[in-house]
Amino acid sequence: MSRTRWLLVTLLVAGWGCGPPELDISSGPALVASLAELEASLEAGRREAFRDAVDYLTDDATVGIEVGPVEPFLEAFSPLDGLTADAIMTMAWMERVSELKRDIADAESRSRAGAAARSVIDRVELTDVRLFPHGGAARELPMVEAVVHNRTRSSLFAISFQASLRPPGEELPSVVEIVHRPFDGGIAPGQRIAIRFEFEDSRWRHALEDTPDAVLLCGIVRLTGRRGRVLASTDYGPTDAYLNAVWRQQLAELLDAPPDGVSAS
Repeated sequence: MSRTRWLLVTLLVAGWGCGPPELDISSGPALVASLAELEASLEAGRREAFRDAVDYLTDDATVGIEVGPVEPFLEAFSPLDGLTADAIMTMAWMERVSELKRDIADAESRSRAGAAARSVIDRVELTDVRLFPHGGAARELPMVEAVVHNRTRSSLFAISFQASLRPPGEELPSVVEIVHRPFDGGIAPGQRIAIRFEFEDSRWRHALEDTPDAVLLCGIVRLTGRRGRVLASTDYGPTDAYLNAVWRQQLAELLDAPPDGVSAS
């Protein structure tokens, strides 16, 4: 039994008895019927939360159930077998809290590890950043236009950029890519130049066509000098910093509203 399942038994099961309906995965029809029964047992305001919990714990297996045979998806529901709606929502809350804490800890670790590199990278100013062409329809792959001002003491012969695209109204980016842009003649200390670099991931064009008003996040993650010498490098770019802030907000919201009978500590 997993630690999460054991905690659920310890925290919740004793108070339920045999009253509330439980998920039954003994067959496809039983799974579908019990899912409907569990949802119907909740007041209307909690049903969406229940559906979200099931989707999270089963990697959206309910989508497959809606379009095809149920039996191939029974394994995805096996950790939930015999649980009530409240237990399923509690399990999702606990696992999501654990996942967010791991993501935040990893992001903070990478941020600390890259602090020295960041102090060098931040001396290269990146301004006037925009997509070209906006919407991505005129090219097979869109490009980024920007102005780079080298305020380091070294000539730059390549810059690696982290770029991501976030649909309006959504928290998570739809596409993230690291793009390496060489400069044959280098960018001398103090020099300011306008640049363009092309993406390689075909998802950029599709994402832009679907959401032309998406938000572009772009920043530098590596500087390369003469003969390929790496001057500074980090795997914690602007998208990572943005996601870290989002995860912190999501964790705070979860901890502010724990399920009944569960301590947020």
